[in-house]
Formats: sequence, structure tokens, C-alpha cells
Amino acid sequence: MVDVQVRVLRHIESADRELPVPRVVPAAGGALWATVPHGPLRGRVVHALSYLDGRLLRSVATGQPLRRVLGATLADLGRALRGFDDPLVHRPLLWDLAQLPRLRPLLAGRSPGPEVEEQFGRLAAALPAGLAGLRTQLVHNDFSPDNTLISPDGARVGGIIDFGDVTVTALVNDPRDRGRQHAGRCPDPFGSRA
Repeated sequence: MVDVQVRVLRHIESADRELPVPRVVPAAGGALWATVPHGPLRGRVVHALSYLDGRLLRSVATGQPLRRVLGATLADLGRALRGFDDPLVHRPLLWDLAQLPRLRPLLAGRSPGPEVEEQFGRLAAALPAGLAGLRTQLVHNDFSPDNTLISPDGARVGGIIDFGDVTVTALVNDPRDRGRQHAGRCPDPFGSRA
């Protein structure tokens, strides 16, 4: 997965140099990642990335202008991710909305209550048909307040980090889920359009 992540970052860099994602810093021999040869971390895979300045979105007050910038940046990221493919990005991630029907076994023995069971059943039955026919491609899949850095001036996205959850799924899943996360932090996400 580290190999895929660094190749995804290199792909983004070649597709859109302006996107604020970390740049891969090659090892001394030019490899994009390395395996620790000795010591207590022997066998661990490591890679180096450039530093991105900013504050986690979680710690920043957001208004309509910044929410627009977040949406535009996520759209730019989606465009930059087009065309990247690898068998590893087709793996099923249980937190990918398209995988919801596969979560039922995880409810077993947890007694979530009849309301949760009913809602889960309804969503798991309707979701495949709702996603059928939608465009799929590689998505970040975790453009969350913990993986989005805001520039020191608070006006733009200063960084998008953590590409460990990239997966191929319906493109709409990325903005749908991220919009819910970001809007949930605002007192009135659909308020004035200042």
C-alpha cells in the first residue's frame, strides 16, 4: 500500500502541480520508499514526504467562502486522480459507502437496536441500485477535518494528507461524505451565501 500511495501522489503531482498534496521525497538511491534494514524497526516500510504548512480544518472556523474553496479543491483532486489505476485500489474498504451491504456481519452480536437494524437494512437494500451507473474512479476517501490543512491566512486549503484510504468507488461518495463531515461542523451550512 505504501507503494500505491507514493505512486498516487506522483500521479497527482504530474496531473496538477498546484494541488496542495505532499511531494514524495525519494530515498538516496532514488526509490520512492525503503525498507528499514536493521534495528527495532527492521522490515518496516518507510517513505518521506514534504512538509505542508497549515492548521487542521478541525481547528478552523469555517464560513461559506472556505466551504466553497474546500469543495473546489476536492473537485480538483478528483480530476487529478482520474486515470490512476492499480489492482490494490480496487480493494474493498468497509468505510467506502458502496461497501455498506458487506457490514451486516459486523452488527451480529452487538444488539444495535431495532431502529439501527431497520435503517441499515433499508440503506443496504437501496444503496446498490442508487450507485449503479454512477461514474467510478479513484477517490481520496478521507478528505476529513483531520486530513485537510487550512493555510495560515485561513482562505485556502494548504494541504491534503493521508492517502491511505484511496479506493475506486462512485466518485459522488467523496464529496457526499466529506460534505456531510464539513457541514456538520457549521451551525448553518446552508445559511447566507455571502
